[in-house]
Amino acid sequence: MDRTKEAEPEPSALSATAATAATPSPELPKRVPATGRPSAQFCDAGEKYLAKFPGLPRVQPPAGSSTPPAANICAYTAVIGDITKPIASLGALDLAGDDAELAIIRKSCTDGTGLAPGATKIDAVWVQSRGWSGWTITNGAGHQAMLCTNSHFFSASLSNVPGSTPEDALNTILAAMD
Repeated sequence: MDRTKEAEPEPSALSATAATAATPSPELPKRVPATGRPSAQFCDAGEKYLAKFPGLPRVQPPAGSSTPPAANICAYTAVIGDITKPIASLGALDLAGDDAELAIIRKSCTDGTGLAPGATKIDAVWVQSRGWSGWTITNGAGHQAMLCTNSHFFSASLSNVPGSTPEDALNTILAAMD
């Protein structure tokens, strides 16, 4: 069963606003996730989207390691340990719970508290109509996106990835969501 919904027509996938950021003109997302939750194939779906960039295979975690049960964390690079080479990351965190760190993340989701200068709010209809929030950030050779749904916090970053944009960070998240 396909639980995705086609994107509503609008002039921009991001329709961004920020005092210091120009309005980007990305293509519309090919699909907008319906549930706002990580896909069962979260890291694989991120890798599939990132395949358009050479040199970003998924890094497999060392044998015996595990991620916290509430988090999905994925890394993609051909050269581990060299931050000057192309690298991408994708993460999702379940916002259920009442610990202090989750409270800080939920506050960032609500009002952008603690985000880097130049963060651009995503105020596209497909985000706002679901009660979600999101931001993109470009810093030098890096692009980041965060998207908050009613239940999860998602983030993606692409650093030193030639031809990448903030929209690619956002689309990496969208590809890995249901």
